[in-house]
Amino acid sequence: MRTRTVEIAGESVVIREMKIKDIKANLIPKIEPAWKAITSGEITDVIDNLGEQIAEIFPELKGVDIDECFPSEIEAFVEAWLDVNFFGIRRVAGQLLSLVKLAPPKQGQDAAGPSDSPNTGKS
Repeated sequence: MRTRTVEIAGESVVIREMKIKDIKANLIPKIEPAWKAITSGEITDVIDNLGEQIAEIFPELKGVDIDECFPSEIEAFVEAWLDVNFFGIRRVAGQLLSLVKLAPPKQGQDAAGPSDSPNTGKS
């Protein structure tokens, strides 16, 4: 299990890797309502709504005074949270994409090669 400690509003917050089932059950259902709450109302309400919703999405921030945070601290927290929980997925996805690029074309797809191109003048 990965962990990372981040300093936010003068407090050390430990981010612990979540299990997939916990992300599905506890995080995913909160994102859409939180986004709607953050972006609803006047533009001046966005910061207040963000402060209320961020602790709902990230339980590690319960008890942290969001008003005392620098935006860069929130950014560092979110980056660390993504790194702790999705670093492995990003590595695997990158490797899979490179394998896909190396895969030979399927039969029938290589029939339209450069010799058939209208730019070469060949038919």
